[in-house]
Amino acid sequence: MAIESADLSKRSKGLRLWPGVVIVVVQWLAAFGLPSLMPEAGAVGAMISLLGGPALFVWWAFFSRAPRFERWGAIVLMIGALIAARSMLHESIAKAGMGVLFFLYAIPVLSLAFVIWALASRRWADRTRRIALVVTVLFAC
Repeated sequence: MAIESADLSKRSKGLRLWPGVVIVVVQWLAAFGLPSLMPEAGAVGAMISLLGGPALFVWWAFFSRAPRFERWGAIVLMIGALIAARSMLHESIAKAGMGVLFFLYAIPVLSLAFVIWALASRRWADRTRRIALVVTVLFAC
């Protein structure tokens, strides 16, 4: 009886989404708000924004309560999509050493799209949610 109630309470817990929302808000404020308020702090804002990507990965992988397949599948999908999208950059950008700028702008956009997906799809069926994840990540990249 105690085991059944423990399993039921474990299943009834939904995704823990507030850390992802906080990470994305801080990431966007650092990337775009801080440089507009203090232009000399643009590099600091960019670094904070880039660190938002790994912070989002840590939250999703270890603290989101998502199913294991979705946790690790989403991370592999996002990394793969970023690498694939970077390989499609125009050669004038890639050769000029500006490929780093791609990550500076892509990581906050991908993070925002991912958190919006997680919020919107938290009550959807598994298959629908996973298809929406793939579409969201590929579109964001």
